Amino acid sequence: MARVGLVNPNTERRRHSPATCHRVLSLLFVALVFVLGCVPENVLWLPDSSGLVFSDRGGSRLVQYDFSRKAYKVIVADTKTQTPWPAIRSDTKRLAVAKCLRSTEKGKKEYQQTIQIVVYDLTGQELSRSSVYSTDGISNVASDETETHLEETAVNWSGPANKILVQVDEALIYDLATGNWNALNVSAFVVDSSFGVRPDGKGFLAADKAAAYFVDWDGWMTKFANLPAESDKAGSIRGFRWDGKVARLSHEGGDALLDTATMTYKFIPQSQLDDKNAESNKTRIFTTWTYDFPNGNTRLCLRLDGSEPDRVPVEWVEIQMPKDRRSRAITKKGEYHFPGLGDPAFFPSPDGTKVAICALVEPSRTQHKIIIVDDAGTILATLNRESVR
Repeated sequence: MARVGLVNPNTERRRHSPATCHRVLSLLFVALVFVLGCVPENVLWLPDSSGLVFSDRGGSRLVQYDFSRKAYKVIVADTKTQTPWPAIRSDTKRLAVAKCLRSTEKGKKEYQQTIQIVVYDLTGQELSRSSVYSTDGISNVASDETETHLEETAVNWSGPANKILVQVDEALIYDLATGNWNALNVSAFVVDSSFGVRPDGKGFLAADKAAAYFVDWDGWMTKFANLPAESDKAGSIRGFRWDGKVARLSHEGGDALLDTATMTYKFIPQSQLDDKNAESNKTRIFTTWTYDFPNGNTRLCLRLDGSEPDRVPVEWVEIQMPKDRRSRAITKKGEYHFPGLGDPAFFPSPDGTKVAICALVEPSRTQHKIIIVDDAGTILATLNRESVR
């Protein structure tokens, strides 16, 4: 994985304070932890759910998969970027990636950085390039090399048609109409397929070291009230969803609610919720992430068995029918490793009938896969995601 994700603990921005990684959502439950992370990989669904688009080869190649043809097509062989999380504009089927180049000098802590957005259509034709945003910074340690290298980026285009959100070591909004950049000095919530963008597209969630915010597309940030400094009751992240204007993040200890209408925070302990996420601490078998299909009948779960302390935990995907209290594994136990707690796990299709799951093949965890599951628990396809650039 690339050296830099959404935060680098060795980096101190000259004009901007350090931004958080995609695991910043832990601030809602535990003290903020700023750790080195990598930009997670995403899956982009076409508007009619007939296929999907993803990047591979280190985020440099764009690929389309069509369900009716059961075939792949390379859209762009090399975007000359590292964009594990590209964006799609659903109304026009345009794709956006972001190129971030960082220049360092051996023996020095200072660096320079440029960011540029490139837009393609589904045929691979380049439609436009943004103006270049330049910044600089100071690392806590001197560079080992004099070089210019690519950094990983995450991109979202689900708000206004003229605004693109980019996450590198901070969140930036680019205005396609004016060519202007807006550096926000916070990090976006790259924690699920929504990128933290509210369903009505009016704004998105973001955070810095001390607080969480709801940010509109002009860069105005409103701070959430009564957010706790820390809590030891939450535990591992298990799910994220929007209930209208309320962002709900599920943990093994309960659910945290961020109401973007009232700008207030609330934590609901698991004891006050239903038993949908109830686990047995005796068996040490846990649900690490869940997704409820819109049909109301089925739920996807990433499961983990850590009952043997001297063995690597075993993971699998399980389909559950909560009303009937039935469940079954749909992948072999130990066949795959899933990206991890806090990483986006499920990418649902627009029609709500399918979900894409990102996985790594055990035991090497070097081969990337995308597993497509329908709302009956049937695996429709398992796609290769090439990891070599």
